[in-house]
Amino acid sequence: MFRLFLISGGLSAWLFAQSPVTATVAIDTTKVIKTFDRKLVGSNIEWFQEGDGIFSTQTGGLIDLDVTAAKDMGVGLIRFPGGTLADYYLWQDGIGPRSKRPIRPNVLSGGVSANDFGTPELLTFAQRTGADILMQTDVISDTAASAAAWVNYCNIATNAERIADGFPTPYPVRYWEIGNEQYMSSQGSSTPASFISASEYSQRFLQWSAAMKAVDPTIKVGAVTGKNFGPYAFVADPNWNKTVLQNAAKQIDFLALHNAYGPIVYEGSSVNIYDVYHAFWAFPCLVAQNLADIENDISTYAPTEAARIQLAITEWGPLFHVDPSSPWIDHTKTMGSAIFVANLLQVLVRTPQVALATQFKLVENSFMGAIQVNGIYKPFYYALQMFANNFGSNVVPTTVTSPTYASPQIGLVAAVPQVPLLDVVSSLSSDGTSLYIIAVNKSTTSPIHASFTIKGFVPQPTVVERLLTAPALDANNGPSLPVIPGITWAPQITLPTGSMFLAGSPGTVVTQTSKKTFVSNQYDFAALSVTALEFTRAK
Repeated sequence: MFRLFLISGGLSAWLFAQSPVTATVAIDTTKVIKTFDRKLVGSNIEWFQEGDGIFSTQTGGLIDLDVTAAKDMGVGLIRFPGGTLADYYLWQDGIGPRSKRPIRPNVLSGGVSANDFGTPELLTFAQRTGADILMQTDVISDTAASAAAWVNYCNIATNAERIADGFPTPYPVRYWEIGNEQYMSSQGSSTPASFISASEYSQRFLQWSAAMKAVDPTIKVGAVTGKNFGPYAFVADPNWNKTVLQNAAKQIDFLALHNAYGPIVYEGSSVNIYDVYHAFWAFPCLVAQNLADIENDISTYAPTEAARIQLAITEWGPLFHVDPSSPWIDHTKTMGSAIFVANLLQVLVRTPQVALATQFKLVENSFMGAIQVNGIYKPFYYALQMFANNFGSNVVPTTVTSPTYASPQIGLVAAVPQVPLLDVVSSLSSDGTSLYIIAVNKSTTSPIHASFTIKGFVPQPTVVERLLTAPALDANNGPSLPVIPGITWAPQITLPTGSMFLAGSPGTVVTQTSKKTFVSNQYDFAALSVTALEFTRAK
């Protein structure tokens, strides 16, 4: 039914259809894997540069365009104040009248930034979008008492500072991440060192947790952790998980991971573009195994707490490179990145222990934001939107039998011998009347004809289809790299034939909604696509 060939000039095996490519999908609606909510479709906002551009100092308020975009995307969780910046953030700088807030150094750029987007602005943004908040506390340059005071500001009804900032009633922050990537050695980094030993981190975690929960016992606190897999190796101490779990597991509510940035192409222009994307799309398979390995660490080193400790992927997303000289840096804006985002979310949705996830990052005037400050949505914005707005609350078992391809090692992605072309996750609505599936077809050339077996649910023949696709994997919705004095962006790699990379404009890659007929439990998934299907139970 299918045949594998080598692409000319590349190392990847890829599929070219000789006849329709087929797959089978088995869904069991009589069982539930986990409950899904929008806290898996979260994102990051940083405190500096006016909250990555979502706040206007001219109007003194949030930019409505970004609020609307985030609300329409369905963002369910906001992590703040943002990655490495959190290790040098004093939250008291970001409250009170903005005219009186101090200007502080920006450890990432070497410059300074005003505290225009602080906790009150974050609370306003969360209220307007309906998102929950995941706050990061500073364990490098702040104190446990200060972190506890932040909990008081956010969650305690009588806090005078929050009331003075315009919030007479709390907008409770239930999730708190203690630190950020303390397991990562600073060797070779241009930012100040935030690495501390696992033993020292455990002690600080326990101090912070005790102080914060003394203020509000209902909060959930997370410890930063990770586990190396292949070339994706950022944890300096191989015993980090063992030490942290053995010392602090009883106080840990979730482990915060950053195990899903990909493909991080350090080879430059020496690699074939198809090989890069094939490895990119294989990466979710490796992340799934890494999550299982971390869960095994919890069971091994904290067996009495294993059923309780959850996982949170607090930074993840398409990331090809961070250097302006890279010919890959702007590829986060492509349809191929949307394929990765959808497939990674499928992994997180069906992993029972994963409760929270925040893509990095929501808005940016550069290469990482799902939303650009010029109002353009990248294709992966629409993939996130599908999960937030077109998926049910009860995730059900789904088994897929599909053709596979072999991907090479590229960047920080190890080789994977068998990568399924089709992946599917399924869910039921809370009342059981609707069945939702989200499918990813990684074949750039072939639709996939899927035969379904659905246990416990008989669908009506008409189905609502929401389809995200494009004729080329480098298709996009327009320029995303800003003009910055002193920075020259490298020319970007494009497809050798049929490239759409330089032809992007708003509306090129968007979700198309239509009604289709589901006959004899058969469905054709378009090549290079993310598809959300909504079935209604037959009367």
